[in-house]
Amino acid sequence: MTMGFDPDEPIVGELVCELAAAAGRGVHVMLSMDAVNFLHNDRTLKPGPLWYGVAPTVRSPRPFGRRFAALKTLQEAGGTYVITNRPPRRFTIPQAGRSHIKFAILNDRVYIGGCNLERPCQMDVMVSWQDQATADYLYGFAANVAQTASPRTTLQSRDTRHRVDTNTTLLFDAGVPRQSRILDEALRLIDSAQERIFMTCQFFPGGRTGQHLAAAIRRGVDVTLYYSPPSTHGVGAPGHYLYELSERQRNPVGLFRNRLPASNSKLHAKVLVTEKGAMHGSHNYVVQGVRLGTAEIALCSRDRDFAAALEKQITKTIRETLGE
Repeated sequence: MTMGFDPDEPIVGELVCELAAAAGRGVHVMLSMDAVNFLHNDRTLKPGPLWYGVAPTVRSPRPFGRRFAALKTLQEAGGTYVITNRPPRRFTIPQAGRSHIKFAILNDRVYIGGCNLERPCQMDVMVSWQDQATADYLYGFAANVAQTASPRTTLQSRDTRHRVDTNTTLLFDAGVPRQSRILDEALRLIDSAQERIFMTCQFFPGGRTGQHLAAAIRRGVDVTLYYSPPSTHGVGAPGHYLYELSERQRNPVGLFRNRLPASNSKLHAKVLVTEKGAMHGSHNYVVQGVRLGTAEIALCSRDRDFAAALEKQITKTIRETLGE
C-alpha cells in the first residue's frame, strides 16, 4: 500500500516486474495506491484524468498512462490493484481525502514507514519485523480496502489501533477531516518528554506541533529537529518559504538550527523519539493533512532499545549525506 507511485523510476519499474512475476507463479499480490497518482503530476501540478472525472487508461498523457499501464501489467499477470479514494466529482483538491498509508507484507514480514513507491533518492526509513499475527491483520485490512477502495470506509470513519505486543501499537487515522489519533499521540509523547526529543520531518512541523516542541524547550528538554529546506519542495517551495518565515517569528531559534542544506538529499522520514519511546510511520505530525482528511499509519513503541536504534539509523543516514 502506497500513496505515491512512479514506475518510470527504474527501481519501481523493477518492483512491478517482480510483483507480476510473483502473481504469475501463484502468489496472491495486491497493490493499493491513492487516486492522487491520477489527479495531478506533483512535479508540474499538471492535472490528470481523474481531476476531469475521466477514468485513466494506458493512453492517458504521461505520466498517468505509464502508471496505469504498470497496473494493467500486474493485473494481466494475475495480480490485483486498487486505486483508492477516487473523487466523487470533477475538479476536487488532489490532496483532500487522500490515503497516505504506506506498508508492505511479504509472507509474515511486515514493513511500516514513510517510503512511497517513488523518488528513491530521498532519505527515508522503514521498520521491518517478522510477525505472523500483525501480517495477517494488515493483510486483512488491505483486502478490505481492495473491496471498498477507501481506508475511511474500511475503518468506518474511526481512527483505530492494533496492539502488536506489550510495548508496541499500530495506529490508524481513518482520514476524517480534523481528526487524528496519530497526531494526538505524537503531541502526548512530546509533552511527556523530560530529557530529550529527536525528530525528523520533510518540512518544518509548525502550528500545534511547533508550539508543543517550543514548550518542551522552555521546560529544559533537549530538542533536536532535522527537516528539509523549502527549496526541496519543487513547485510548492514559495509557500514553504512563507510558512517557515512565519513560524520563525514565534518559535525558538533552536528549532531551526538543524535545517538541512539545500544541496542535501530531501529528508522524507517521519521519526519522533524521546526517552519514553518512539513513533514512526506516514504522518508528518502537522495539522495541514489532518484538516484535509488524510488516512495515515504509525508505529508507536515504548521499547527504548527500538527507539535508540531508530534514532541511530536515521542520524547515520543524515550524517552520511552531510559528509560527516
